Amino acid sequence: KSCLRLADAVEGLGGSCDLGTCAAKLGKKTSGSFHALIGATAKFGFITRKQGTLYTTDMYNKMKLSYTDYERKGFLQKFFLNAPSFQEIYSKYKSVKLPVEILDKALVKEFGVDKKIAQRVSKYFIDGAKETGLLNSDNTFNDIDSFEKINSDMETEGSLNTISKTSKSLVEGEDYSGSDSFVV
Repeated sequence: KSCLRLADAVEGLGGSCDLGTCAAKLGKKTSGSFHALIGATAKFGFITRKQGTLYTTDMYNKMKLSYTDYERKGFLQKFFLNAPSFQEIYSKYKSVKLPVEILDKALVKEFGVDKKIAQRVSKYFIDGAKETGLLNSDNTFNDIDSFEKINSDMETEGSLNTISKTSKSLVEGEDYSGSDSFVV
């Protein structure tokens, strides 16, 4: 949620801004924790950072243009799994029930996570997976491939082509008066 808020702040500032302006927009100081938040936001793929300037990514911009909540959740799932450790956890447990009660122990034993932060990483993973709709209430995972197939189908044969054709007709000045169709 914090990373998404930071990306939204960058977008609200025109899609690019310097660190100080972003920090001010979020009501934060440009401290070490703010830099850690920027690093996490970039790791998830919401933003990029070049020479002290933050930019929203193309994928973030596509997510903001999502037609449905389902499409938006699919993008959020992709962002969430951009973190290599989260991708590893998902890959290992995607076909079985996630052992939430012992995930912190599994992170130490099977994924090499430092014992001191394993419980925090476990909480971040579980909370993020639930927030993005990746993890169901019964601790099983949704298949992200189904989102990618539906999203791909929409782009090739569905509403995006219809909208594109309608927009082209409007730009070319096609007359819709007397038609039963409504164009907004």
